Amino acid sequence: MENASKLRLAEHVKVKHEKCGTVVFEAVSERIYIANETATKIISMLREGKDLKDIITSLSREYNVDEEAIAGDVYQFVEELEARGIIRKQGCVS
Repeated sequence: MENASKLRLAEHVKVKHEKCGTVVFEAVSERIYIANETATKIISMLREGKDLKDIITSLSREYNVDEEAIAGDVYQFVEELEARGIIRKQGCVS
């Protein structure tokens, strides 16, 4: 993933923590997503400005899994978020 470490939530995306989980509202397509625990952690770290290497390292330590084993899942999830317009590379204009 090119320039993957410089990602952030798109301006039109709202994130709210509810009883049912973390709700992600993407306003352009008017779609709502419910994030599971791991997805919530990734989204939260992106909101904090962490790059993908830091996210992978953090999740690897938390779940006691090799970074190489978790990296593919993180990259795949981030690519899906980008494709759905939830995140974008910094400096990109929508």
